[in-house]
Amino acid sequence: MLKIRHLIAIALLSFSSTSIAESYSDPSVITALTFGTDGVRVRLESMKAAESCETQNYYFLHTPDESHDKLISVLLSAKVAQQKVSLQLAGCHQLGANNYPKISHIYFCDTSFCS
Repeated sequence: MLKIRHLIAIALLSFSSTSIAESYSDPSVITALTFGTDGVRVRLESMKAAESCETQNYYFLHTPDESHDKLISVLLSAKVAQQKVSLQLAGCHQLGANNYPKISHIYFCDTSFCS
């Protein structure tokens, strides 16, 4: 009986200590950007469901302060240049009634990452 309890405890600890896995968007061109006080919504030419978030028509870059200005510049540059990007998504961001996949990294697809 004690062995079974130990096995159950080990199993529960291993599940609870796993890190949140991230997902990635398809390499794609940015078709829309919307800017708000809380961040930037990003729509790609090819959108796919990510992170089990309820709202999947945009991905969201949370910008709580000006430290994210560089990421906003990257998004704007990619949009203007029609450069494909891939977005790393980790978790969801609640914005009003919507719950969007949250952008954690932006990759330009002129690198080997997107090939």
